[in-house]
Amino acid sequence: MKIYLDTCIYCRPFDDQSQDRIEKETKAFVELLKLAEMGKVDIVSSDVLIDELQEIIDPRKSSEVSEFIMICKEHVELSEEIIKLARGMEKECRVTGADALHVASSAETKYFITCDGFILLKDECINTFMKKRGYGVEVIGITKFMDDKRIW
Repeated sequence: MKIYLDTCIYCRPFDDQSQDRIEKETKAFVELLKLAEMGKVDIVSSDVLIDELQEIIDPRKSSEVSEFIMICKEHVELSEEIIKLARGMEKECRVTGADALHVASSAETKYFITCDGFILLKDECINTFMKKRGYGVEVIGITKFMDDKRIW
């Protein structure tokens, strides 16, 4: 099963782990990485993801996040089709900029996994928008994905 992880997922281990939600999302990410290493899921990266990750200033964080990316099995290049899909999503669902480009880049995967509250608030609109255009990707929070055992 192909999945796409939003930038915030890769950065979650570097956030304040004293907050319950963040700690739970970090643990879910670590578990998901283990599943990828075992070949149970294939993580997809994209030009949009790589561009965002290159903006990380902290050298330690940048280095560790780069290691996470090495587990990705496939890479999606930015294309006119992705840009067009993102623009439509911006208009219809009010998801803007890089967020729309990320979701559009994940179109050929089963799940777009995030911990971004703004994107999760728009999940129904995004999922409907993508389905109308023939894509089966579903936006889902990382803890829900892992709790529901979507990969079993």
